[in-house]
Amino acid sequence: TVHNGIRNQQHEINKMKLIFLIIPALLVSVSLGAEPENQSCICPAIYRPVCGSDGNTYANSCAIECEKQRGRPGLTIERTGRCEGPGVIDEIHRRFKQRL
Repeated sequence: TVHNGIRNQQHEINKMKLIFLIIPALLVSVSLGAEPENQSCICPAIYRPVCGSDGNTYANSCAIECEKQRGRPGLTIERTGRCEGPGVIDEIHRRFKQRL
């Protein structure tokens, strides 16, 4: 009957409306929850050196936190101040490579 045909069309239209509402919501939800591949970590340009547990000197404690976010969760601050040895050079080299 004509009434059933109209009813089926209305049902299909309602399903399409629902799909058009759900898909964008899902896309937004997924994109907000996604971690960026190269997380950018912004630290203040304040030189308060700290010695990391890896023997490298970092510009400040924020720089160590950035390294943790980049996949080095076990990295800790051993002490404030520069590390002994080549740590300062390693930090400069690491920062230079990041800017390339």
